[in-house]
Amino acid sequence: FLGIIGRQADLLDLPAKVYYPVNKENPVVVISWYGTDQAAKSILLNSHMDVVPVYPENWTHPPFAAEMDNQGRIYARGSQDMKSVGMQYLAALRALRKQGLHFKRTIHVTFVPVLHIHILLPPESSSFTILAIYVFNVGCER
Repeated sequence: FLGIIGRQADLLDLPAKVYYPVNKENPVVVISWYGTDQAAKSILLNSHMDVVPVYPENWTHPPFAAEMDNQGRIYARGSQDMKSVGMQYLAALRALRKQGLHFKRTIHVTFVPVLHIHILLPPESSSFTILAIYVFNVGCER
């Protein structure tokens, strides 16, 4: 399942794991850069990778083609949403690793399945609480 996220983890020489806290259709991908002090609390950088429905007839470019116009603007569903933030996290890790830096704390970059995951959960549960409990207690080691 890892796809492009897994390839990025490989390029960074960092481990990536996939977890399924809700169901098999909604994986959580975690890339971890382990710190030098395993007792120190981790840093979690979160991004979501869902795609809400699109209506191609309302687009000037195909919504999933990531086309660039002659002025350098990229047209792609979600390109200004969390997908850009997730890529910024990975770019920052790449720059820091290239400098040979090491950190006391472990850094986890998570790519969660859907922004609106509460639709998949029981009404009495908080989607943030469910994911937070899962990631901190099951999905990520310190």
